[in-house]
Amino acid sequence: MAGDSGSGQFLYNLYNLYNLYNLLMSNRIGLCLTCVHSRRVESAKACVFWLCELSKTDPRFRKYPLLPVLSCAGYEKGEEGRGKREE
Repeated sequence: MAGDSGSGQFLYNLYNLYNLYNLLMSNRIGLCLTCVHSRRVESAKACVFWLCELSKTDPRFRKYPLLPVLSCAGYEKGEEGRGKREE
């Protein structure tokens, strides 16, 4: 069917767009994007920050690190983009 090739191409393009978005986000945010100790925080004014939970117990870590974080002694790989809203 003619419609199948169009929908297949659409899904292929969508997949490539998704991969490009992930690449751009990882370059912009760095290790915090996948660290178990980081939390995505969105303010009431829709500003997004990355909170380092290690900062609560270890003074070596900034509460809101400068992005992108390219190396970190506390980095532990986890899920991507976890977050909670804090106002």
